Amino acid sequence: MEDREMNKMWLVRHLEVTRQLVLEDLRVVKVQHLAALTVTYLISCNFCVHGYRSIKRISVDAFSVSA
Repeated sequence: MEDREMNKMWLVRHLEVTRQLVLEDLRVVKVQHLAALTVTYLISCNFCVHGYRSIKRISVDAFSVSA
């Protein structure tokens, strides 16, 4: 991956790669494991919640500047 010194748009490129990987994973889940994503298990809801928390934690770490 690129960093800030190599490319000013490194964050945009990193987020785009992450978006593409998540979409690919969700397509696989939709096609291969549709029966497992029932309302009673709440797997899809938990996946989204944990994914959001992880992305939030990563973004906070990426933007925190050590003085």
